Amino acid sequence: MEVEEVHDVDRFLQACVNDGYVLHGSSVLCDVLEPHKASCTTGLEENLQKAVYATTEAAVAIFHAISPPKPRYMSWEFRNGRFHFEADEQTINRLGEGYVYVLDGRNFKKCQYEEGQYICLNEVRPVRIIKVSASDFKSPISAISAKI
Repeated sequence: MEVEEVHDVDRFLQACVNDGYVLHGSSVLCDVLEPHKASCTTGLEENLQKAVYATTEAAVAIFHAISPPKPRYMSWEFRNGRFHFEADEQTINRLGEGYVYVLDGRNFKKCQYEEGQYICLNEVRPVRIIKVSASDFKSPISAISAKI
């Protein structure tokens, strides 16, 4: 599948979500997304499943896409009506390029306890693949001491 570059990433991804698609961010380019355990778990059962995890929030997908393949610590949460992002300084300094996969939302089930998160227990073929970089991420990231 061809990787696309778009001018206004946020606007494009929001239009995809408005059309019923969900988003998955990764630093790894692939043709098929395979189910795996979540990289960030909250201990909730829905985060412990082997699944393809997706979101309706462009910022969350971009955050995952631009993070290094094995970040030391990164996290996001929804509180006080908006998403908050945090990572250790080593991870922040290694933010780079990645891919946001646009996926058919009909294949996904909404997570009960995680705002804007969806899962699919089967492999998924993307509808589109969008290349993103750290400059496409507009939300602040709080630098924290690494949690080991």
